[in-house]
This record gives sequence, C-alpha cells and structure tokens, in this order.
Amino acid sequence: MSRLLVYASIVALIAACVADDGPMLVAPGPPMQAEVEVLLSGDIGEAAPLEDFALIVDIDGSWKHLDPLTGTTRDLSEQNPGELLSWALVPPGGLLLAGEEGLFAYRDGQLLPAPLDDLLGDDLPNTLLAVDDNSGLDLWLGSSQGLRLWRNGQLFSVDLGDLPASNPMLAYGAPFGENAVDSLWVASGLQLYALVEGPNAFMAWPEREDLNPSSIAVDSLGALWVVSDGELHRRDPDGQWQYIQVSHPVRRMIPAGDSMWLETDSGLWIRPGERFRPVNAGPDLRILAVDSLNRLLADRSGELVRISQGRPLAFLGLVEEDWVSDLRTVTLLPTLARRVADIQFFMRADAPEAVEEELVLDPENWSLLLDPLEIAEGPYIARVLVHYVDMEEPEESVLPFSIGSPEPSTWTEDIQPLFLERCTPCHEESGESPTKLYLRSQWQQEIDDVIPAVSEGRMPLLPNPPLTQEEIQLIRAWRAGGFIE
Repeated sequence: MSRLLVYASIVALIAACVADDGPMLVAPGPPMQAEVEVLLSGDIGEAAPLEDFALIVDIDGSWKHLDPLTGTTRDLSEQNPGELLSWALVPPGGLLLAGEEGLFAYRDGQLLPAPLDDLLGDDLPNTLLAVDDNSGLDLWLGSSQGLRLWRNGQLFSVDLGDLPASNPMLAYGAPFGENAVDSLWVASGLQLYALVEGPNAFMAWPEREDLNPSSIAVDSLGALWVVSDGELHRRDPDGQWQYIQVSHPVRRMIPAGDSMWLETDSGLWIRPGERFRPVNAGPDLRILAVDSLNRLLADRSGELVRISQGRPLAFLGLVEEDWVSDLRTVTLLPTLARRVADIQFFMRADAPEAVEEELVLDPENWSLLLDPLEIAEGPYIARVLVHYVDMEEPEESVLPFSIGSPEPSTWTEDIQPLFLERCTPCHEESGESPTKLYLRSQWQQEIDDVIPAVSEGRMPLLPNPPLTQEEIQLIRAWRAGGFIE
C-alpha cells in the first residue's frame, strides 16, 4: 500500500474564520405533516438506498434486499458480513458496504466481497465516502487507524502528521480557499480540517479545534454543517461561521436537496430554506439515509419508515435529461403506492404548440415501453398525474428527456463558444450575475439550473432572444456525454 503524504498548514484559521457574535436564534416554523410509509418491521440497523430505489437493510442481524416494486425482501447474509457500518454509492449503479467482517460490493443483484478487501488487512473501514467529480472516482475510507484513499486502482495510506484521523467523519463539497475549491472535510476528535488537493499533494488546513463534532454534512449550497454537543454550527461558502441555536439538542443531520433532516432529542425536524420546522412523524426516530428523491429513511422504534415532504414520484428506467436510443421499459414508483387509485402518463415534444398524447400504462406495475423506432427523435416532456384515493387533486410530476442518441458535444467546440456568444456579459468573470459560467467547472456545478432556465426561456434575459432548440440540445448532449472538454 502506497503512502500519501499530506502537508499540514501551520496556519490556524480559527480566529479568522469564526464570526461568533453570539448564537443566531432561530424561531421554529409551523409543524410539517409528513408522509410516512412503514417499509419493514424488526431490529433495524443501517439502511443503504440503491439507484434503482431498492434498499439494502441491516435487519434482525441479517442484510436484506428490499425490492421497490414488490416490497419483498431477499436475504444477502450468506457472506456473513456482520453489522452494516457504512456504505457508498459507486457509479454506475453499484454500492460498497462496510461490514464488521469486511468490505462488500453489491452490483447486479449480488453481494460479494469487494476486491479491495484483500488490501485492507485487519484495518477494516467504518466510514466510506465516494467522490465522483467527473475526473475520476475517489473512495475515502476511515477506520480506527486513520484515513486511506483508493484512486486509479491504488490504495494510499494518508499521512496527516500531527492531525488526528482516527474514526473520522467525512463530508465533501464545501469550498475552501481563495479559489473556492470543493474540499474533503474531516472531523476527528476535537479537530476539524479541510483536505485540499494541489498540483502535487494534498494540503491539510486546520479550521476549528474548539468543537466536539458528532455529525458533519455539506448541503446543496456548499455550506458545511457541524453538530457539536447538540448545537449547530454552519460554515458558509465564503468561510464565515454561524452558531445556530435551535430549541432542542441535535443528534444528527442528513442533507436532502435544498433541505436538511435533523434528528433531535424532541423528534424529527426539517430545515427548508432558513426555517426549522418540527415534523409530525412519530417519536423515537433514528435517521439513517436519504434516497435520490430526498425521502428520509429512519428507524422508528423497530420500524423502517420512509418519510417525505409531499408525495414524490420515482421514474425507474428514466432520469431527467436522459437519452432513449433503445427499447426502454419505464416503471413509475409512487410514494404511498397503496393509496393510489390511478396513474396517467402524458408525453409531448418539447417544442412550441406541441400536442400532448396520453400513453397507456400496464395496470399491473404502472410501466410502459418507449420505442425509439416509433417515436421521432428530439426532446420530450413526460407529465404524470398520480390520483390518490385520499386527495381531490392529482399529484403532478414532470420529467424532460430525449429520443435518439446525443451527438457528442465538447466544452471547447460547443459550450464555450455558445457561452461567449449568448451568455456574456451577465455570467462572465466581471458580469453582474452572481452565477459565473466562464469556466467548464462552473457549468458542471450549475447544469441542473442552466438546462431548465434555457429550456423554459427564462435565460437569456430579455431583450436577448432565447436559445434555439439546437443550442439547448448541445447543452443536453454535453451533459449526457459526461462534460467532455
């Protein structure tokens, strides 16, 4: 195993970064009536959501696979993995799981010992974090003996000098430094620090040593959150710290899109925007994970429950801005499926004055086939109405996708010239907009906002003409192709 030397900065940033003029008092908002589904009952350990909305659950001393279509479970404990400690999604569609007895990989319906397990020896990880930043996959592994990195087929032992690294808590994404580089954040003991990769080595920057972290997380806006002795501390993307005083001690938190789920001594809370609201989901909750629809998985006194704001719809087999070039089965997975009376699926071309058509779903499992040989190429909008027996109006979900194969787009030949012609001066380095788009990395970070803005004609701002369908397709194809430079 190779040794990765990390140069530790001797500059303590505590005094410079902490803006503590006293706690920021937060008035609680009104209670939120959540939608709660009971998935399983038993002695619940940890739960790991898969990309296809299935779950791997440590229940009654065994690992089980929970099928999202049938609700049935399948035992996975023939490998004797022990207690589930941590997990990390590994694209495409895989899952790494750290158990008491080793590291395991779940892919294509099978749980097998991970090849990396042979290199770990007796130093088994209890914390996993996968970082896929379009330049390759990094897998960070924390254990009682410290921190390691798996990159490009090599396992590195991370030498942090005098900084603690035993049983670390890990989070990724909050920017650090003058260049606002997304960084790995590590909490171990009383020390919180950032690992920033430079041209030839990582640099470790001590940030706080006056906290006692029990949970850390990075939200969708790039803010780092720390739970310390039941209190909340937030480091904003500009490096300023806020001490947030809530009405009940916080135990743990999990980011969920623009929101944050919080486990407190008084039950479950959620932070949508700047408000903190209690959630009516029952007492004695232990939060576990969130799925790709930001639904919370929790242990509620021996029940595995799924908690959501509203009733989001999952599209199995079709994702936003997807390209369908071969025969594709699409299955709809509604929240609270037992209360569904009917589902309608509509589709129209993403073009002015296009006519919407209703497609017939298989009533047994709410699925349909998309056949590119029978549908004209181009962008489309899927609109689904889910009719519930206990609601007067249906729940609507919209998903843009395309039929056909994307022509490869690149930053140099397509997106950068488009930016220079259509997006300046607002989004250049000296532009008036706070959203900067003059770099390829900035487009990657903002792509989920850029595509809807240009597709709906909200950008460019008037009196500038909207992008043509061909220009929008260039952006979609660039994203679908993996942001080729």
